[in-house]
Amino acid sequence: RQYCQLLNPDLPKPIYAAIFRNNVGIGFILLGGMIGGFLL
Repeated sequence: RQYCQLLNPDLPKPIYAAIFRNNVGIGFILLGGMIGGFLL
């Protein structure tokens, strides 16, 4: 559902930025978890 919102050109900038930051945060958490699991 988020991808449809990202493709919507009428979406306000603050919402777009919030979704982008949220996805980046989730990505870093997943990346950190994979690295931590690999090292441990």
